[in-house]
Amino acid sequence: MTRRTELSYPLTAAQSEIWLAMLLESKSIGDDAPGSMGSESGIAEGSSAELGTLGYASPAYNLAEYLEIAGPVDVPLFEEALRRAMRESRAMYTTFIAEKEETRQQLPPDVDWHMPVVDVSTESDPRAAAEAWMHADLSRPLDLKRGPLFMHALFQAGPNLFFWYQRVHHLVTDGFGASLLAQRVAHIYTALIEGQSPQPAAYIPLQEAVEVDQAYRASKAFARDRGYWCERFSGRPEPVSLAREPALAHQSAVAGILRQRGHLSAQTRAELGQLSQHLGCSLPQLLIALSAIYLYRMTGQSDLVVGLPVTARMGSVMRCFSGTVSNVVPLRLSLSADMSLQALSRQVGREVRRSLRHQRYRGEDLHRDLGLQQDGQQLHATSINVEPFDYSLHFAGYEARAYNLANGPARDLDIYLFDRGADKALEIGLDANAQLYSTDVLAEHHGRLIRFITTLVRNPTCAVGSFELLTERERHQLVEGWNATTQPVPEATLSGLFEAQVARTPQAIALVQDGGDPRRAHSSSLTYAELNARANRLAHHLIASGIGPEAIVALCLEHSPEMVISLLAVLKAGAAYLPLDPAYPQERLDFMVADAEPVCLVTTSALAGRLFSHRPTIRLLLLDDAEVGSMLADASENDPGDHERWQPLSLLHPAYVIYTSGSTGRPKGVIVSHTGIASLATTQVARFSITAASRILQFASMSFDAAIMEVLMAFAAGARLVLPPVGQLLGTELAAVLRRQEISHALIPPTALTSLGHEDLPAFKTLLVGGEACSPALIERWAPGRRMINAYGPTESTVCATLSTPLSAAQPPPIGTPIANTRAYVLDAGLQPVPVGVVGELYIAGSGLARGYLGRPGLTAERFVADPFGARFGMSGARMYRTGDLASWRSDGTLAFVGRADDQVKLRGFRIEPGEIASVLMGHPSVAQAAVIVREDGAPGDKRLVAYVVPAPVMMPEPSELRAQVAATLPDYMVPSAYVMLDTLPLTPNGKLDRKALPAPQRKHVLPGLRGQRKSGNCVRCLPSCWVWSRWGWNKSDWTIISSSWAAIRCWLRGWSAVFARYWRSNCRSGRCLRPLVWSSWRNG
Repeated sequence: MTRRTELSYPLTAAQSEIWLAMLLESKSIGDDAPGSMGSESGIAEGSSAELGTLGYASPAYNLAEYLEIAGPVDVPLFEEALRRAMRESRAMYTTFIAEKEETRQQLPPDVDWHMPVVDVSTESDPRAAAEAWMHADLSRPLDLKRGPLFMHALFQAGPNLFFWYQRVHHLVTDGFGASLLAQRVAHIYTALIEGQSPQPAAYIPLQEAVEVDQAYRASKAFARDRGYWCERFSGRPEPVSLAREPALAHQSAVAGILRQRGHLSAQTRAELGQLSQHLGCSLPQLLIALSAIYLYRMTGQSDLVVGLPVTARMGSVMRCFSGTVSNVVPLRLSLSADMSLQALSRQVGREVRRSLRHQRYRGEDLHRDLGLQQDGQQLHATSINVEPFDYSLHFAGYEARAYNLANGPARDLDIYLFDRGADKALEIGLDANAQLYSTDVLAEHHGRLIRFITTLVRNPTCAVGSFELLTERERHQLVEGWNATTQPVPEATLSGLFEAQVARTPQAIALVQDGGDPRRAHSSSLTYAELNARANRLAHHLIASGIGPEAIVALCLEHSPEMVISLLAVLKAGAAYLPLDPAYPQERLDFMVADAEPVCLVTTSALAGRLFSHRPTIRLLLLDDAEVGSMLADASENDPGDHERWQPLSLLHPAYVIYTSGSTGRPKGVIVSHTGIASLATTQVARFSITAASRILQFASMSFDAAIMEVLMAFAAGARLVLPPVGQLLGTELAAVLRRQEISHALIPPTALTSLGHEDLPAFKTLLVGGEACSPALIERWAPGRRMINAYGPTESTVCATLSTPLSAAQPPPIGTPIANTRAYVLDAGLQPVPVGVVGELYIAGSGLARGYLGRPGLTAERFVADPFGARFGMSGARMYRTGDLASWRSDGTLAFVGRADDQVKLRGFRIEPGEIASVLMGHPSVAQAAVIVREDGAPGDKRLVAYVVPAPVMMPEPSELRAQVAATLPDYMVPSAYVMLDTLPLTPNGKLDRKALPAPQRKHVLPGLRGQRKSGNCVRCLPSCWVWSRWGWNKSDWTIISSSWAAIRCWLRGWSAVFARYWRSNCRSGRCLRPLVWSSWRNG
């Protein structure tokens, strides 16, 4: 029983932070049973918790180790030495009370406690038996109010082998304090055995330690330390985590701990010591550098922040305090592939010295200063703890060796390096959060880290990026095993595949135009023979006009059978088609025509008059022109042959040119040849089980390369391609087409998929998603009862490079495995394969690779690089495409998409370069600087483009002007939905845009247009709050602002589908205002 005293003291800063962490953990768990902390009633200014009731302490915060004493132990004298040392220190006697709604610590004059003595010498494995007892003790919750918060036990494993076990809660002491106690016990025991008097203890009392702590926090030194850390991390990088789900790593709570332990040999330890002397650094600095290199190579993140545990005991006074003082300070390092080990070691030395000068400033204080604690974010995910403590303790001449059992909680990953001396092995341990790491994954990292350090120390002159991470077996699996995709496919062009299908099933329906009439399945259709004949007539006309291979023919047509006919005709003539979407802004169309220089533009009179009348030199082929119609009627219906074309058609000739967003503000045309067409077609027919009875929805715009995927799905298997009605296809209208046409296969972007309600679509058996990440909720909703597959591929790789197996909501959707004759590599900055689970940049190689960028040889050379592994596949001189996407291999050989290595984003399935939008904004005379990012401030998946603008001096651009500037140049999916004015753009210390510091758009930015306006009854209030408004007036034509945020899709889910669809087609696209829409909605109520 503990004898209480009325003396109590406030918590130190270190204790307060531990207390707060336990409270937050307890609150998140919501457990009131023993083992939880009890309820939180508030947090005081100094981070102290104010509790009315005390509960039990989580065992996760226990510290424990045992000392192996290699010799006989006099048990009574040992216990006497231990009790003397405990009374001298007294820190471990601490318990906690609630006093005036404030948590305080009290220090009773003495505590009754028992030291178990356990004989395990008769066990088959004495050490294992002792450790089992210790681990059972470690799992017990502790009563913070009653105590004791420590445990000591002595195990006899043999006549000359004893284990001294000590366990203590982290609120009471830290690792340094525990080592002070161990040293004191060894000293007293040795003195007692030798019949001498121990030297006096030098411990300082708890009260003095509390006063020193409070004085520091009120001092100028505290302010200086705070200033140093805040400046050092004003522009912080993302935490570096080895977890395979980084998003979880940044938000995870303290959980169970997984542990791996192993050793570097004594020889390797000796080599490390020699190397540190050669490099002019300490061994701990070298070990930190080696661990940092491992993190860099495993993540590719060059701006690293790791946690560095420190004693935080500055001054002789605090070095004599055995309570809790320790801290974890952030260590920021900058690495590059060409950096030498010596340069990094010296950098580590400089950073460590700077950090130690400011080590008393709490890491938790810095988290608050940086605003991280509000969202549960972390400054660092991984810590590196080098413990060069003196383990050469001797009990009456017999050496004792320490074995660590518990270091407290692990939020992510903690690396421990226990140095036992130059002639002994160096222990390497990993403690990991069980929510983030599996036992197998942790074991992989542990073994790899040991191999990595062993290899690196014997090749110290190599650059950081050249150290080998993989075994030869792993390298073979990553490069060759999971890229064994070689498959025979027809040597045919796209038009050749179509013509072969025409020969097999000439009378089968090839193309259907849905007219939007719910009473009729279709308003027009063409058989394969009819479609082929019409395409052949146009192809012969093009050939007669001198058009053939290597020529580019632009197609500007509505979504109609004429578009498909013209596409096939251009390909049959041997030329490449360039799709021009009539809905694109005039400036965008003009740029594409001027850049591609097509030899001909196939369009209609109406579109030509509206879009191309200002270009009198362009050669037009008007499909609705009577003279053209007459010539086509007289043209041959036979398939063109090479003897008729201007030159033989080869698979290497271009098939199409599609423009994608450019980071410099200039879109780039991707030239794709026929080489990968047959591989894509073969893969689709097999993987999607496409038959002649299948019905494929042609959902994508022809200016988007996904349209090729849809066309091939149908025409390579003799299936039916269904063209939906002209106009926006979302919500109930999309569902109606799927039902009316009995669509069996469709490629629908996730954002468009969200517009569909819970529809009964029995024929819809294969759903392909792609272009952007698909949420687990969508998978859970759409995967049951059908085959749901994730498709991934950049335009530069013939539409699709990888396909997943059928998706399950139980795990994040992978992007799958490479399709036929396609290879995928996940590489680091040095173009070396990275291990399973490690994030690298995704490179694509194989038959589907594009030629490059039209008229951009420099950019082509930059993005299409030599394939260093091509020779392994018998393809020396092959190229690979640098996607800019970050990915990782899973252990099952599938790829997981992680994000982007650059600023490029995917929004609504479209590839967008924010730099292109910013470039357009900066073309406005009132804009000095601009930046554009994608924000996801609302519901998960609700993404929108936000522009940040710094006005030119004495200028203030109107958001309406900026929106108009962008809309006149770029497609509507690239028009930002909000504009935020800033005095300056926030920058990181290295001069880059600090995206994290950009503020979220506030209501004042997006809602002022409604202020002062007369509301049109309750209808206005019924408009969904997810609509994005701007400062433009209520009567202005602002539909583009709403349509540019796909949050508006949710409006359809609330019963507005028919009204929106009608109004979109008849009013919004023609620039009419929004008020009639509200009135129409009210009338149709």
